[in-house]
Amino acid sequence: MSIGGGITLAAGVFALIAAVLFHGFPKPQKWPKSIPWPAPWFTLVLVIGGTIGVLSGGIGAWLNRTITSVVSWASDSFVASWTGVGLAAIIGGLILVFLIKRIAKKEYDTTTLGLGAALPIFGVAIPGAIGSAVALCLSAIAGGVGSAVAAAFGVG
Repeated sequence: MSIGGGITLAAGVFALIAAVLFHGFPKPQKWPKSIPWPAPWFTLVLVIGGTIGVLSGGIGAWLNRTITSVVSWASDSFVASWTGVGLAAIIGGLILVFLIKRIAKKEYDTTTLGLGAALPIFGVAIPGAIGSAVALCLSAIAGGVGSAVAAAFGVG
């Protein structure tokens, strides 16, 4: 893993930790009024970005390879080859629909955060070339953010 990949992974972990802190704890009473407490949608962005950061740190590619090999074994044995892609796409699509519905209703609770975390995971879980393309896109997004953070701190 390169230093940019390590920074991306670390940024993902820190984003998830920040999301847990912002969601799990109320605004402190002595919080300065000049500094706004993050809005609930910002916590959702932290969860999605943190999950993408963790997945792009090598875990996403491993997850895609593992699921692809399991689906290949299953398709050779008893399941049609398109079942894995279809199942992951249907679950991912349902997650996306429910997430958009909850965002439209401004329901930013633990369920919404869970849906936000599951969305990139099911994108990477699509077996085969489609899942690899999704993983590559997510890694490119997270890698770009990681490189920008590294450049901001003068690393890399």
